[in-house]
Amino acid sequence: MKKIGNIIARYPLVTFLLALVILFAIIAGSSSLRKEAQNEEEEVHAQPRSVAVFDESAKHAIKVLAEVDRADTITLIATKSGVINRIAKEGEYVYHGAEIAYTADTYSGTSVASTSAAIAKGALAHQEEIHSDQEKILEIREESINKTDRDEVKIARKQISLEEKANDFNLNNAKLNWEQAQANAALASTTAPFTGYIQSIFVRVGDSVSQGQALAVLQAENQADAQLVAYVGKERAARLSLTGRTYAEINGVQVDLEVVYIATAPTKAGAYAVTLKVKDPQSEVDIADGMYVTVHLSLVQDEEGERMIPLDAVRYGSTGPEVFIIEGDSAQSVAVTLGPVVGAMISVTQGLATEDVIILDRSVTVGERVVAAQ
Repeated sequence: MKKIGNIIARYPLVTFLLALVILFAIIAGSSSLRKEAQNEEEEVHAQPRSVAVFDESAKHAIKVLAEVDRADTITLIATKSGVINRIAKEGEYVYHGAEIAYTADTYSGTSVASTSAAIAKGALAHQEEIHSDQEKILEIREESINKTDRDEVKIARKQISLEEKANDFNLNNAKLNWEQAQANAALASTTAPFTGYIQSIFVRVGDSVSQGQALAVLQAENQADAQLVAYVGKERAARLSLTGRTYAEINGVQVDLEVVYIATAPTKAGAYAVTLKVKDPQSEVDIADGMYVTVHLSLVQDEEGERMIPLDAVRYGSTGPEVFIIEGDSAQSVAVTLGPVVGAMISVTQGLATEDVIILDRSVTVGERVVAAQ
């Protein structure tokens, strides 16, 4: 350090000039680096941002859940709570009216309803016997009264008439009790409504079940086409296409469907039922009764003067609803007039041209350079 001080003291002018050269070199170097960074930043900003845009081909279909309803398959349920005393075997062939399951009140197999039915049957038989004997007695009394002409005859005949009606009433009452007891006893037995095969069994002997619990699935001997029922809103139902492709996704396989019927009035919570059937009944895809599958329904083309766009593409600015579009190489907003909502889509009746490319990216700002993502 002492030598450097001596040099500066001996050559002050030279040292000063050398220091100026070094300072100018540092300033020039930092300026060059700053310009390079600025150029790189400008180059980055000059590149348009890739943004997601609306695919026009995707607007003519909607996805809904549909329930499979097979006319040839039925799920049998418990009509009373209790304990399973008897149950058919899976795969068993059963005839119409055959017992598939029996639900008792106790684990020993007894049933209050069956006991009551037996008592009612005995009471009916007893009442039928009494009714027959009473009829004979009343006939004899009526014959004896007819042989006299006294004034008491009219009163006696009315009395006999009342006794006959009471006799008939007691018999009819016993029959009704018997029928009611039979109906209650029948709740314990689940029978086959048609001839077919036991497709599935959900319970075992000794299981405790509740009323309405599924017991088994019965497949008819003669199989029918599977139907699917979907429920859509009024606007969706009005725009469903009968000619466009409609299909279901079942276990990763696309199964073509045909629209059979579209309800003209709401049937379930204000929704309209859409009935579909499998185009190829011989399809190898297993479609079980009661299962839910995703169905793709086709919509009709846009009406004249409107465009269907995703709800997510609509923003609300200070002047009302607006949509961002690509104009040239930048993003611009346009005010729009909205129509009815159809699922995840909404109708735009004014503000959009047919050729406008709609931006879905909601982070885009007005004037930003953008390009449609491939």
